[in-house]
Amino acid sequence: MLRNFTILILVSVTIMISCFSNESKYVAIKVRGSDSEVNLVQAIAESFMDQDSLVSVGVTGGGSGAGIAALINGKTDLANSSREITDEELFYARQRGVEPYAIIFAQDALAIVVNENNGVDSLTLNQLSDIYRGAVKNWKELGGNDQKITLYGRQSSSGTYIYFRENIVKNEYDLSMIGMSGTAQIVDAIKDDKNGIGYVSSGYINEKVMERLKVISIKKDAHSVAYSPLDKEKLFQEFIRLHVL
Repeated sequence: MLRNFTILILVSVTIMISCFSNESKYVAIKVRGSDSEVNLVQAIAESFMDQDSLVSVGVTGGGSGAGIAALINGKTDLANSSREITDEELFYARQRGVEPYAIIFAQDALAIVVNENNGVDSLTLNQLSDIYRGAVKNWKELGGNDQKITLYGRQSSSGTYIYFRENIVKNEYDLSMIGMSGTAQIVDAIKDDKNGIGYVSSGYINEKVMERLKVISIKKDAHSVAYSPLDKEKLFQEFIRLHVL
């Protein structure tokens, strides 16, 4: 479940040109967008500021849709997004004289997380789709305990919400799904809900976050090998096999 991380730049490049010039001028850059990317973009921003004391980069989340809307409305200089800009968004941008320029700067894998006490260790893509479209509602159907599944996801402004719906669920989300405002909220909810399941950026996962959580391994079908986004070496080998060999 790999997806691209994109930075959208407002192509009135005067701000960007001044950032890389040698002029003694303090520059403030605003970045807004994907909650999945906030930690990564913040780290990149801090590294950039360490190299140039005349530049201040402020990073906020809110979702890919919120970032793109802010870019169109002139409220941010850069929008980071975990999905492509839509034709409708591009239409409104051009109506306002804005020509966004997209740069893919990273690739991320989604992680499916459950409570540490959940007895299920792996799922197929079809099973995952069935869970989120409401066709499977009890963990017992998947080899787990006889408990109703609680669905956690993102709100519709999230690029991750759209990516997961279009590429994994391939249908509308079940109406029971609880839409959370950010990745941290999904993680915190599942830590306290032994029947919960949610999708988050694998880049967000670390030892501290993983306390009381478990990452589910995913396989293409019942006859395939299950992969965890935490097993980076195994994922890399599979990526090479599929794209190079």
